[in-house]
Amino acid sequence: MIIALSFLNYGFLIRLRVVNLTCFSQYPRSAVEGLGRVMGCPTRSDTRRYVEWRKRDGTEIVGREPYDHRVDPGENQIIASDQANREIVTRMSRPLADGWQANRPPG
Repeated sequence: MIIALSFLNYGFLIRLRVVNLTCFSQYPRSAVEGLGRVMGCPTRSDTRRYVEWRKRDGTEIVGREPYDHRVDPGENQIIASDQANREIVTRMSRPLADGWQANRPPG
């Protein structure tokens, strides 16, 4: 989350707005046993990182890696298997499904 502030020349606050930004990148991996060539599609929030591993043609998600940096900054424990984290996985995967253009900051 980024808080954007705008000020007049005299130091008066004009506007305060909260902008939720999503960071996108891709990581190609050559051959994964049983899956062939895959693409890692990670996204981040201020406290979490989530990676979807997809077949290179984008047709199928073959793996998910959500991490909670508040309790696991070293990314040693994938939290996807815990049913309590299903909402987190759903929320973190939505921006990837929507694509980067749908997640641009306003204005």
